[in-house]
Formats: sequence, C-alpha cells, structure tokens
Amino acid sequence: MSVRRVTICIFLCGVAWTFSQAQTATDDPDVLLKKALRLGDLYNWADAAPMFTEAEQLYAARGDGRNALYAHLGLIRSTMEQLSLPDVSEELGAELDKNPLSFNLTRNSGCILSHGSR
Repeated sequence: MSVRRVTICIFLCGVAWTFSQAQTATDDPDVLLKKALRLGDLYNWADAAPMFTEAEQLYAARGDGRNALYAHLGLIRSTMEQLSLPDVSEELGAELDKNPLSFNLTRNSGCILSHGSR
C-alpha cells in the first residue's frame, strides 16, 4: 500500500469519526443543554436559543418534563431581549406558579432573577 492511500484512508476515517461524534452530541439533550448553558455563561444567548429549543423537544419526547422545563426556561432567558419585559415576566411567573417544585433552588433562582418581583 502506498503512503498516499494510507493517508487518504486515515483522513476519511477521521472525517467519519468526527461526523459520528457530532451526530451523537446533537441527539443527546444533556449535551445540548450543557452547551447552551455554557454559551449563556458567555452571554452568547443568540447561539444558545436553538440548542435550548432542541433540548426541550428531545426531553419532551423522552417524557422528561423536569429537564424540558429547564430547557424551556433557558429558551425564555435566551430570547427575553427580543420580547417585552412584562410578557417575559408573566410567562416566568406562570411557569413558577405551575411548577413550583419541578426543579431545584439553583435552577429556580435563575428564573426568579429573570422574573424579578411581581
């Protein structure tokens, strides 16, 4: 076998492996949520919003309402600059009223901070 063939084979295997890893990551809502939260930590909410949306849909498809709610709250946070503040506050208040014990205090505190006082 020539060096050129070996190089091409290694390159193609690397591309195939990279593609398979990318596919696996986007099918896992935990990975998506973690990436979205990381982008949010960097104040890159515009790029985080589609990941929150996809994570919410994947969690809902699995029947994981708690994490779907968490992803939904992340989506609200990531799009709140595009909406009116009273609408965002009302939606967050409704989520807190509807699901008071669905998520822990650490996650809940982000919602409360975004919600403010009513």
